[in-house]
Amino acid sequence: MKRLPAALSDLEKRTVTVVNNPGTSAEKHRQVEAHIDAYRGLFPVSAPISRGDVVEYSDAAGTSTRLVAADIKVYDLASPSHTDVFWEGALPPRSHEAPSLGLPDLHAEVIAAAATLFGAGSYSEAVLQGLLALEHRVSRQSGIEASGSELMAQALSGEPPPIALAVQDGKAGETEQEGLRLLFMGVVEGIESPKRHELLHRDSPERALEQLAMVSALFHLLDHAYHRQAE
Repeated sequence: MKRLPAALSDLEKRTVTVVNNPGTSAEKHRQVEAHIDAYRGLFPVSAPISRGDVVEYSDAAGTSTRLVAADIKVYDLASPSHTDVFWEGALPPRSHEAPSLGLPDLHAEVIAAAATLFGAGSYSEAVLQGLLALEHRVSRQSGIEASGSELMAQALSGEPPPIALAVQDGKAGETEQEGLRLLFMGVVEGIESPKRHELLHRDSPERALEQLAMVSALFHLLDHAYHRQAE
């Protein structure tokens, strides 16, 4: 921005996050430099802000502030040109909210198998490839050449099982191992059908991400099994 009019020069300049369409599937976050106080904000004319959008920023002490845009006036012929935003009020900070889960948060082997397809919108195929990567991992780790739920049943059963996931000893460990065996079998049996994928995940990144997160959790269990076997 150019120098502000004298009457507005006391507004503090900050880098803020503008949340467009907050709380909807079209929500987007954009960082913008603006001059802000508790009552109004001065933004570049090009700033992507509309009535009802949320503006978020933190001060030097880490205190988060969230403001709702109520009234917007654009002065594109003024010198300097600017967008004047007046706040409807403040919202509670996001600090109490659980962080959202995204594809980059998943296990590295799931990302390697599914990220490109997921990014291209092929959600069903992304989940299928994640499951195939899980099967390949279990087959390598157990030394068993099988597929699907049969592979999981063989790899996670026996005395001792080819892949020991239980962290407890004795009867409790046997029960834990059996529960995890059924979990692996259920995930593979429940979501590996290509037709089921086509019906459930077409144009549904949220459902695909949920199932990829389940697969990711199983990969992490296998990682821990490696560590225990190496001890």
